[in-house]
Amino acid sequence: MSIKKYIFTIKKYFKTIEVKRYCEKNKIFLTQAEIDDISENITTYPKYNLFKIIECYYLNRATDMVKEYLPHQQRVIDEHKELLIKFKKLDEFIDKPGFVTTVSNVEQTLLLKQWSIMEEYIEVLEERIQLF
Repeated sequence: MSIKKYIFTIKKYFKTIEVKRYCEKNKIFLTQAEIDDISENITTYPKYNLFKIIECYYLNRATDMVKEYLPHQQRVIDEHKELLIKFKKLDEFIDKPGFVTTVSNVEQTLLLKQWSIMEEYIEVLEERIQLF
C-alpha cells in the first residue's frame, strides 16, 4: 500500500469516527453505507464544515423520501441540490494547485467571495427546508 493511500485510509477512518459521533449525538440516523460515503467524500469539501455536510446529506435523504411538496417547496429543495453541486465544483476549482498561478488576484478575490456567499446561501436554504 502506498503512503498516500495509507494516509487517505487513516483520514477516512478518523472522519468515519467523527461522523458517527456527530450522528449519535444529534440523533441523525444514517446507514453505515451513508457514513462511509460521507467519510470517503469529505475530502472533496476541504473548506466546508463536516457537520454541515452530514446534515445536508441527511436532509437530502429525508426530503427524497417524502413524495409531495408544494411547488414552491420543491423549487427550494431543487435549488439547494443544484447549489450544492455548483458549490462543490467551485470548491474543487479553488483548491486546484494552479488556481493561484492561473487566476488573477482580482478574480481570486471575487471567486473566494462567491464561495463564501454560496456557503451562506446553502445555510439559508437548509433553514428554509427544515421548516417544511
